[in-house]
Amino acid sequence: YKLSSEQLSKQYHYDFGMRAVKSILVMAGQLKRGSPDEDEDMLLIRAMRDSNIPKFLRDDTVLFQALIKDLFPLVDIQDVPNEDLSVYIRRDMEAQGLQIVESFITKIVQVFDTMVVRHGMMTVGLTHTGKTTVLESLKRTLTIMHAEEYDGGDNALFNKVYTHWVNPKSITSEELYGEVNSVTREWTDGVLSYLAKTVAREGQDGNPDRNWLVFDGPVDAVWIENLNTVLDDNRMLCLVSGERIKVPRTVIFVFEVQDLAVASPATVSRCGMVYMEPFYLDGGWMPLAQSFSEALQKSGVYGARWMHTRLLDALRMLIPSTLNFLRKNCGEYIATIDAQLVLSLCKLVQAYVANWDEADDGDDVEAESEKQGGEKVDIGAKRPAQPPKVSIVDEAQLFDKYIIMSYIWSLGGNVADASRDKIDSYMQGLIGKTFPDAKWPANTSVFTVVVHKAGNTFVPWSYKVPSFRYNREKPYFEMLVQTPDTAILRQHCVYLLSVNKHVLINGVTGVGKSAAVNYVLSDVMDSENPAAAWQSCGMSFSAQTNSPALQEFIEANLTKKKNTLLGAAPGKRCIILIDDANMPEPETYGASPPLELLRQTLDRGMHPSGESAGGFFDRKKKDLYKDVRDVLCIACCGPPGGGKHEITPRLTTLFHCLVVPQLSTDSMQSIFQSILTGFLSVFEKEVRAQAGKLVTAVIEVFQRISTEMLPTPLKIHYTFNLRDLSKVVQGVLMLETKHMGTAEELCKVFCHETARVFHDRLINEEDRTWFRQTLGETVKKHIGVTVPEAWHSNMYGDWADQKDEAYKQISDIPKVVELLQDVQVDFGVQMAKEIDLVMFDDAIQHLTRLCRILRQPRGNALLVGVGGSGRHSLTELAAFISQQKCFQIAVSRGYDIPQFREDVKQLLLDAGCLNKPVVFLFSDTQIVREQFLEDINNILNIGDVPNLYAGEDYERIISATRERANTDNRRSIIRYYIQTVRDNLHVIFCVSPIGDQFRNRLRMFPSLVNCMTIDWYTKWPQQALKQVANRIFTKAEGGCKETVSENMEKLSDMCVVMHTMIHEDSERMWNTLKRRNYTTPTSYLALLASYLAMLDTTMSDTDEQLRRFQSGLDTLATTSAMVEKLKKEIQEMQPKLEKASREAEIQGKEIAKGKEEASKVMAVVEVEEAKCKVIMAEAEEIRSECQEGLDKAMPVFFQAQEALKTLEKKDVDQIKSFPKPPEAVEKTMNAVILLLGAAKQDWATAKSFMADTRFFKKLEEFDKDNIDPKIIKKLQVFIKDPGFTPDIIGGSSTACKSMCMWARAIDNYYWVTKDLGPKKAALAVAETKLNSAKSELAEKEAELAAANKKVQQLEADAQETIERKDNLEKEKGIAMAKLGRADQLL
Repeated sequence: YKLSSEQLSKQYHYDFGMRAVKSILVMAGQLKRGSPDEDEDMLLIRAMRDSNIPKFLRDDTVLFQALIKDLFPLVDIQDVPNEDLSVYIRRDMEAQGLQIVESFITKIVQVFDTMVVRHGMMTVGLTHTGKTTVLESLKRTLTIMHAEEYDGGDNALFNKVYTHWVNPKSITSEELYGEVNSVTREWTDGVLSYLAKTVAREGQDGNPDRNWLVFDGPVDAVWIENLNTVLDDNRMLCLVSGERIKVPRTVIFVFEVQDLAVASPATVSRCGMVYMEPFYLDGGWMPLAQSFSEALQKSGVYGARWMHTRLLDALRMLIPSTLNFLRKNCGEYIATIDAQLVLSLCKLVQAYVANWDEADDGDDVEAESEKQGGEKVDIGAKRPAQPPKVSIVDEAQLFDKYIIMSYIWSLGGNVADASRDKIDSYMQGLIGKTFPDAKWPANTSVFTVVVHKAGNTFVPWSYKVPSFRYNREKPYFEMLVQTPDTAILRQHCVYLLSVNKHVLINGVTGVGKSAAVNYVLSDVMDSENPAAAWQSCGMSFSAQTNSPALQEFIEANLTKKKNTLLGAAPGKRCIILIDDANMPEPETYGASPPLELLRQTLDRGMHPSGESAGGFFDRKKKDLYKDVRDVLCIACCGPPGGGKHEITPRLTTLFHCLVVPQLSTDSMQSIFQSILTGFLSVFEKEVRAQAGKLVTAVIEVFQRISTEMLPTPLKIHYTFNLRDLSKVVQGVLMLETKHMGTAEELCKVFCHETARVFHDRLINEEDRTWFRQTLGETVKKHIGVTVPEAWHSNMYGDWADQKDEAYKQISDIPKVVELLQDVQVDFGVQMAKEIDLVMFDDAIQHLTRLCRILRQPRGNALLVGVGGSGRHSLTELAAFISQQKCFQIAVSRGYDIPQFREDVKQLLLDAGCLNKPVVFLFSDTQIVREQFLEDINNILNIGDVPNLYAGEDYERIISATRERANTDNRRSIIRYYIQTVRDNLHVIFCVSPIGDQFRNRLRMFPSLVNCMTIDWYTKWPQQALKQVANRIFTKAEGGCKETVSENMEKLSDMCVVMHTMIHEDSERMWNTLKRRNYTTPTSYLALLASYLAMLDTTMSDTDEQLRRFQSGLDTLATTSAMVEKLKKEIQEMQPKLEKASREAEIQGKEIAKGKEEASKVMAVVEVEEAKCKVIMAEAEEIRSECQEGLDKAMPVFFQAQEALKTLEKKDVDQIKSFPKPPEAVEKTMNAVILLLGAAKQDWATAKSFMADTRFFKKLEEFDKDNIDPKIIKKLQVFIKDPGFTPDIIGGSSTACKSMCMWARAIDNYYWVTKDLGPKKAALAVAETKLNSAKSELAEKEAELAAANKKVQQLEADAQETIERKDNLEKEKGIAMAKLGRADQLL
């Protein structure tokens, strides 16, 4: 391995690491077990050879075998072929109609051997080298061997095989592996995770069938890294959800790739490799062609007309040398491979044979042209004469001619323009030698002749071109002047599509690829006719196109025949037109998902189950694969470069590639002279005679500017094509006969329209000067008119003269300026938006250009300029003048693709359904996402945005446009609607040329240049700068208005000079330091605004200073008067101050005397207060003792009182009702009435007391403090009675219980208060003495208060005097200070 890594070539799929060594050991072990007696050296050599040779290139294979021979010189290396497997492979290839090529069978066996030791393998190689065929053949072989119960021993590969095909780059990584919903956190399986789970379940159930997961697509270091754990020995697929799927041993992972240029070494080392190259197919193309031809011959579809042997003989003579010459000497825009060209040749021969009986020789093209109506235009070109017809056509000779035509338009049809002459001369010589009986016209280009069937001869392609008929009612964009190139494209597209062959049309931009294909689809194949056999739909790619968008488009335009089957309408076939097919931006590692999806859709070998059908997986249900049937594709693209990219050969091999060459000068002359001659046929003879000269002149201008004004990074938009030439002619077609009477007037218009297309996009004065010189020289050369300098500033329009709205010259500039001022006023009134523009010459020029663009159907503009140049305002004004609605999106927070598409949809509906011209004003500052430009690119290209409309929108469209479309066919109505949208919608895109985004966007979205008229807004001239300054200064307000008005001219000149100098210095800084400083109209307006603001501020400051100076003078005058007043006040203050000092001294003495007297009184008061406190303490002690006794008696009394309150009248009535009361009741009532003062205590007396209504009131209000001692003495009889207790009494009567409690409480209270009597007397004496002491104390305190009050009064008077004195001194000090400051001020 060390020698191999050093001496073999460096290939991305080579690996000589430890995993490769392990595979050798595994294979050697298997060989040893199979042949235990075999020499181990031989077994090791076989293992090394069988595990490595499959991946080597042919040259490396020879070198590797030599290395083995050198390392084992004594070992006789013997091959041990797998004869049984080879026999079955031959049987399968014969059954499939394939050629038996031994080297190819060896490759199939190598794939089998690789699968024995590796469960992950890759077939690597160019397309058409048999990668898919190897797998399919081996799959069928193993399945047949299993069905025939072949004994494979321990080899489990001999079982039924199922294949599951996936293109990993046609879907996203999330759709491949699965994803977690970011909102719901729900897991959704991807295509691979679903397949892995399915085959894992089958393997766990013990099913021995083999499952091959085939990844047919590019391998990069991103998506395949997630398979590394599966390709390891643990066979574990780890998903993002955390799920781990154990893949059984019945599963093999197969990768079918073109190369491994961007695969990681970790992936390469985990897989076995089988390299496929044309060598193993006997050179690569002959077995393919032979199998193709044999299949057609066996089918018998074309009978004897298909001459198999004749075709193969011709291929052997033509192909090898031509391919060798082609690869060495010729270039291609879209690269092809040898086998692709040969198969395209065979397919084209089939197409010619399939259309053998079609009457398309061109004999009746003039009659067909007359049916379309219009006026025949004669520009002097003569149609070739009709060849004589032969009575009996020699079919062999005609078949040879078909081979010749197929040879020319397969091997030569894709050659680039620069190599066309080389291949032409080579093919002429080889055709003459190979087909001497074909009667090839001598010295005739192979690209200019076609077979005339009826005459069995060759005629020029121009024989099939009808004369042009000019129809004034037909829109300009629907006019098609046919040329030999359109006839070539028409015939080959129709022929190839008839035999189900896709077509790829390539060539430089602007040669008419899309227009010619659309003509073929709509007019030749009549795809809009419901009764036709074809239907069509189209999509334009851009840099932002992705695979989901393409899939949505395909699904929207096909009919759902089954849940898993999409196709054309019943009885039809669908043609999908893909424009700018190589525009999608490739991913980091080079893959292009939309093109991979297109390949998967068109490739008949990519069905996941291995069936012969293309399609794609459902984006929502990943386990659902949708077949696509009855679909063909025509793709158009330009050469790679300038935003266009290489297309993978695995896609291009599905197509027949044809180059549309750049139009020759004669073809351009024929096309545009025919149109212009037809238009001018109603003008004066002098004018009509200029048609050919004008076309010759504009073609020369176009050719010179295309070759001399080449694009650079700063001039990225300097790309010119036939669309620009067509715009010039379209502009001339806006003229009317009444304003065009002389050749000179026509020449003026011609110069104006040429300048609008070419001059307006030039970015500097140097280029514009070159253009004006070139235009003048060309006009002088071909028309004979000298172009004066004034012609370059001519303006044409239909808006300056309200009485005559014809497209004519605008000459009265002052009147135009006045008109535009009125228009601005009207705009402000009607649109509720003020617009105030200075209409200098350049502004009027730009406005006129915009009005011209808005006047034309499909008129779109790319306005390139820096901020403040007036692009938006002029567009709004031009739309207002043209009476067209101007729409702009309102970008706000959250504004994204859904909101933008909703705005665009409404805009398109207004343009199409309402049939009203609409202006869509869009700016680069409004681009939230680049997808916005993707949609605008589609609108410019096809007038539609894929998948924009819902079902109800289509119903609205059909309802609104059915009558105008004059048809009931839905597709025709939709097509009419789209054409109406394209005619009515005017996209005005304002963009700044600053930065890389401008260049990148023009590169990524070519329609911004191809489908728009470019108007480059240059810096304002000095005249404009001065006019703008005058306008701004005129609007000055405030205090600066008068100053500005007086010096307006000088100020304006100064601002112009400043702005111009800064611009020049900025350019010098760029040239010196390569650092940019941009001076824009916005900065100029900011200069003017800043000046006015600074002037206003300065003048305000000056006024403020004047006010302050005047205020100072007034202050000085006031100060002088104040000084005199202060002096007088100081003199008056002096006596008052002296008097206050004397009064303060006297009052101080009085205060001292008063304080002395008060202190004496205070001493007496303190003595009396001490005495009073002693007496108060004695009284308080007695009171406490009395209160203590009362506190013991009172709770019982209060309890009795509360018990009495519970008694009610019914309780007394109950007691009264006793005729003979119980002893306890009677005893209680006798005690109660005794206390109430009854002289006799018996039941009758008690009842009389109870009869009193105030009985309870008396008990409650009983005077307990004045009870007669005699009554208390009598009461003791009851108190001492053991039965007179509340508990015993309560047993007889509840009411009596309460009254018993009351009587006992009264007795208790009496004895308590009786003991407290002496103490109460002593308390009374003490309180009397206390009151006397308090009275004396109060008198003394009054005396003290009086003395203190006197002292306080004296102190207050003294304080007042002192404050008055201080105030006088303070006032004097202030006055003196003021006097000092006044002296300083004065």
